[in-house]
Amino acid sequence: MNTRTTINVDEEILREFKKTVASRSRGNRNLSQAIEEAMRNYNTTSALISYVKAEGIPIDTLPSFSEVVDRRQSVDWSDGAEVREMRGERAAGLH
Repeated sequence: MNTRTTINVDEEILREFKKTVASRSRGNRNLSQAIEEAMRNYNTTSALISYVKAEGIPIDTLPSFSEVVDRRQSVDWSDGAEVREMRGERAAGLH
């Protein structure tokens, strides 16, 4: 479903956007379609889904946000002394 809306945009920016749309689409796309595409691309999730579809990657192979969080490696903060020791060795080797 489409919705009509009114926006206030700098005149020069709109003029340049219209030129860009006209030059890239060769008259095959109207301004509304270009603005909608720009809005979809602004939304990173939509951009990622569009890319995945364009590349033919099955969308069900992508992990959900919660799966990414669940699979994220955790840091064992008890290893801090070991990390500081490695940094000290590296620093000593730089001198």
